[in-house]
Amino acid sequence: MFKKILVPVDFSPASKIAVDCARKLLNGKGQLTLIHVFPSKIRETLTFYDIPGKVRELEVRVEELRSKAQQELAKIAQSVEERGIQPKIIFKEGDPASAVIQESMHGYDLVVVGIPEKKAQIASTALNIIKGIRICCLVVKEAKSRLSFERVLFTADFSDVSKSAYSELITKMLKVYKSDVTVFNVFELHPLPYLEQGMTWMVGDIEEIKKNLQGRLVAEYPMKGVTYIVVEGADAGIEIVDFAERNKYNIIVVAHEEREWVERAFLGSVTTKVVKLSKLPVLIYRKSKTV
Repeated sequence: MFKKILVPVDFSPASKIAVDCARKLLNGKGQLTLIHVFPSKIRETLTFYDIPGKVRELEVRVEELRSKAQQELAKIAQSVEERGIQPKIIFKEGDPASAVIQESMHGYDLVVVGIPEKKAQIASTALNIIKGIRICCLVVKEAKSRLSFERVLFTADFSDVSKSAYSELITKMLKVYKSDVTVFNVFELHPLPYLEQGMTWMVGDIEEIKKNLQGRLVAEYPMKGVTYIVVEGADAGIEIVDFAERNKYNIIVVAHEEREWVERAFLGSVTTKVVKLSKLPVLIYRKSKTV
């Protein structure tokens, strides 16, 4: 399904899980690249000292850390090679997020990013990578280290990019993994200011609207053996995560459309919320000629 995968490695358990997920996705076919970016800010801290002896001491320490990082990256690459795939390794010094985003522009079709188990530990670097890249991104959580496509929740919003994701990804999942796919839409109850004291302001019959939306899903996302579900809720991101975890899906697939730089900076409220709240892997689709 993916042929050229990039994995940023920071040596955390989460990033090592990302490496393993990428290896399994390729299944011995295609190219896996592991990249570690040694933060230039570590070296910049030397400018805070004006005592020559202390500066030299810290310079030695920085070089030791840099050398250790190179060795750790080589160990991970060797471990991957022992499991049937020879990875390419890239070691750079600079701003981690910027360097990974720049490297992702070199013909990759997927970036796999690992996120620590505790939501509070979602690092700005990881989020900046997820927001900044313009290709598909698989976000894996340390809490759910097993990657499976057995049960897939595909979130549909009727946009063109959502339909592209469906035709390009879901068809391959059905063919390669024989996935059990649910096409899922959240009918958001707007406007939010009227959600007061347990009462929802709404024009029309909610069940009738949901029925019509389900008919649209069947018509616009056609495929045999697929389940179609529409639910109502005040927040699409929360509803998606809650439904996926409550019904024991293995992965959530969301489509994200690249727009103006301001919107790219915030990734999209629904996508961001799903990434932050979900304990399950999240595959973010971005339209690309290489997928």
